[in-house]
This record gives sequence, structure tokens and C-alpha cells, in this order.
Amino acid sequence: MKEYSVVETENSRLRARLRVIEAVLPVRQRMQKQPSQPLPTGTTITGTGMAGTPPQSQLLKVEPGEPADRATGSEDLYCMSGDAGGSVGGAGGAIVVVPPLTTPFQLQHQASLQHQHSLQAQASQQLPSSHPQAQQQQQAASTGAVSSSTTSATAPPLGLLRLAADSPTASPHRSSTEPDLDSGCSPLLHPSASTLEHWLRLRPASCKQQQHQQQGRSPDEDRWLEIWKAWVREASLLVQVHDARPNEIYVRRLDEAFARLRQAEHELDLAHPELICNMRQVNMETGVEEVPPDSFWTLVASGMRLTPAQVADCRTALTLYRERMEVVMAERRSLADQLSSCMGALHLAEAEGRAAPGSMQRERLTLEAEEVAAALHANVLAEGHTTGLARDLLRSDLFNSTQCARGSMLSYPYYPDALAIVAAVVANADAAATAQQAATGGDGSGSGSGKGGDGPQ
Repeated sequence: MKEYSVVETENSRLRARLRVIEAVLPVRQRMQKQPSQPLPTGTTITGTGMAGTPPQSQLLKVEPGEPADRATGSEDLYCMSGDAGGSVGGAGGAIVVVPPLTTPFQLQHQASLQHQHSLQAQASQQLPSSHPQAQQQQQAASTGAVSSSTTSATAPPLGLLRLAADSPTASPHRSSTEPDLDSGCSPLLHPSASTLEHWLRLRPASCKQQQHQQQGRSPDEDRWLEIWKAWVREASLLVQVHDARPNEIYVRRLDEAFARLRQAEHELDLAHPELICNMRQVNMETGVEEVPPDSFWTLVASGMRLTPAQVADCRTALTLYRERMEVVMAERRSLADQLSSCMGALHLAEAEGRAAPGSMQRERLTLEAEEVAAALHANVLAEGHTTGLARDLLRSDLFNSTQCARGSMLSYPYYPDALAIVAAVVANADAAATAQQAATGGDGSGSGSGKGGDGPQ
């Protein structure tokens, strides 16, 4: 992450400053106990002391070998304290740089700067003490005049010794686009326009991910639900129009929409095979996970308008599913008993000391338990695969596209469960057959015929 790298860079630079402070502090304490010394010839002063108080210049030299960011190793860098209390930063403290004097032009330039500084200091001493504001203005003007002719960075924050080599202009190795972490303008505290725009672009995605985590849904599941909602809207419109004015055009458009839905399902199924076949029951209006009652699927099954042949196919499919699940569940019970027996034997052997680590007895019992656990895992996978295929409405060969559209429309706001719909179809058929037998065995009584008429409908 970009923010993480920025923080790491800032921490490393602050650690370097701390090492400089630890190296300079003993020297500075010794210098404070000594009387003020004149500055060496050829020094350049940047910064200022505390407003209204002439700075007591005390020279602290930092050797080039210190672990600080420097422009070149040939320069001698000096840090000066602004007052006797040792305050450093924007309110106090100054930075003195002694560059290598190699040319007469540099000597002349530095001499002129020293002369200008001495004149301004004399003028400030001549001001009466009853005008502190004028004295502050004079010191500010002096600071501006001296700082404008030097190359240094802005005032550092409190408690941080700032070296002139940290400024972007004095440090050629620092990129101009790199954030100045030492000036107190860290992008984490004062983000620039580009950083703020980047955060604003990332904020909706992060908020959406938090919402997904709170609701227990994945982004792919939400994507599929949005695709499903679009399909339900289009299918509902086409079904209603076809029921009002039957036309093959609407059926063809419904087939095309259903084909697009199948294609979207196939694309998602490649990455997440369990996403659609094991779709959880979520209320698409509220986003809350809910399980509809059995009576809900009864109304869905009755509204799909299945033919008698389709009802018979549903009965056969449900019978095969139940037989398959009976075998799976019986195998699971047997495997669970075997696993319990193996684990019990292993614990007993360990308690009696017959299953020491590395012994043949322990290896045999452990191997048996692992084999039973692997078989149990395969049994669970078989159950999930069988149930997933039975619940997948879109891959079912029992219904056509129009019936799938009706089932999708009637199942809203829930995702249709094909297994529950098939069970409801068979239950409706059994209820109708029972009602018809009751009507036939009632010798044509009024109440029996009335119930028989309501059953098939």
C-alpha cells in the first residue's frame, strides 16, 4: 500500500533524526555551559531565534559520518540552538551550513551576507525596549533577507533538529515528487489533491467491502444477485405481455434473455462452482438472510403451469434424489461410527502407553483414522454436489425458459430453489390425487365434489 510505504519512509527518517539528536545532545549541553563563541568565518545562517529575543548562537557541529540525509559528504553541517532553554523548531533554533570555500566569489558573497546581518543586528539593538513589535518586525525582515539568499528547507516541527541537507534543493538525490516528510506536511496528515482523489476513489470500494463483510456476502454473490434482479425485471415484463397478448416474439425474446442469464451463470460458475448451486436464501429487498416457509414454494409451483408429463418427471427426479441421499446418509452414519471407534482406540492406546510416538501401533491407528476421515470428506462432497444439482433451477431439464421465468418471477424476493419447487410440485400433485380419490369415494356428496374441484385448481 502507498500509505504504508510513506509511513515506513517517515519512520526511517525520524529514526535517523533521533540518532543525530542523540549524537549532538551531549555536545550541545557542554556548549551551553560555555560562554558564547563567535561564528567561524564563512558561515551562512538560515532560520531565526525566538521572536522578540535575540538568539544566543551556540555552535553544534555534526560530523559528515552521521546517519542523516545529506546532499554531499564534503560539506560541514552545523546546528545552532536558538535560546538557552534548547527549544528547536519554528519558534526557536536555526540552521548553519558551512559549505567548502573554494572560490573567491563564494568568500565575497558570504562576507557581504555577514556584513548585512551585522548591520541589521546593530539597528535592532538601537530600537527602544518599549517597541517590541518593531523589534519583532526588524528581526523578521532580517530573517527574510538572510533566508532569501540561502538554500534551505522550511522550519522544522518542535523537538526535531533539522539539517539543511534535507531540503529538496540541497538534496539532489530526492525526487521533486517525493513528499517532504520532515516538514510536517505528511500526506497522512495533510493529503495533497492527488492523494485525496486517490482516497476518494478507494473509499466507495472499501465501504462496499465492509458492507459485504458485515452482511456475510462476497462481491461475486452481490454481482450475481444484481444480474438476477435484472433478469427478473425483464422476465416479468415479457411474461405479463405474453399472457395478455400471446405472441411468439415475446417467447423468442424471453429465450434470448434466458440464454444471456445462462451465459452469465457459466462465467461466474467457472470461478465459483458453489456460488449459484448453493445460493443462500436472501431477501433481495432487505438484504437479510431469510428462509421462506414451505407454503411459499407451493404457490410458486402451482404458478409455473407444468404439464402432466413434467409433473411425472419431477416425481421421478425427486425419487432419485431421495434414494441417492439415503445411500449417502447411510454411508455417512457408518463412517461416523468407524471414525469414532478409531479415535477411541487411539486414545485408549495412548492412555495405556501402547501408542508411543513412532510406534507401529500408533501408526496403524492413525492411518485407519485418516482413511475414514477422507472417506467421510468425500461423502460430504457427494451430498453437496447432489444437492447443488437438484437446487439449480437454470440447469434443470425439467422446465423450459418460460416456466423458469415464471418461477423466477413468483419466487421474488427470494432466489428460486429448484429442489423445493420440485418437492412442492410433487406435493401438489399428491394432494390433488388424494382430493380426487376422496371425491370419488364420497359417492358424489356435495362437500366431497367441492373439495375435489378446488384441488386440481
